[in-house]
Amino acid sequence: MMRPNGKQTVIVRQKVYSGEVDEYGNQIYTTTDTSVNNCLVAQNATTAVINVQQFNGSTTDITIYFPQNVEINEDATFIVDDQQYSKVGKVISWVSQKGSPIKPKLVVNANLKVG
Repeated sequence: MMRPNGKQTVIVRQKVYSGEVDEYGNQIYTTTDTSVNNCLVAQNATTAVINVQQFNGSTTDITIYFPQNVEINEDATFIVDDQQYSKVGKVISWVSQKGSPIKPKLVVNANLKVG
């Protein structure tokens, strides 16, 4: 999962307004996938969850460090190693410390629920 040299490809999947409306005047959305190369993905924790708001299973938390600015909207999900993770919280703009080999621009926390 974790590739500390930042060589992970992450797919950002999100709904975007198509520019059209349906017969009732509602906006029509389409799903787009954007591949972002050279990301760093770090697994934070995997937790077994039993009967928390009717969820039994496990969650896996990750942090994704994007190497460039990417448009990420509120309902974005992320495909990492063929698993779809949901965004948790807000996207954070970040500047790495001097001398760091990784120069991310955005940091996103996400999780995967199984079960």
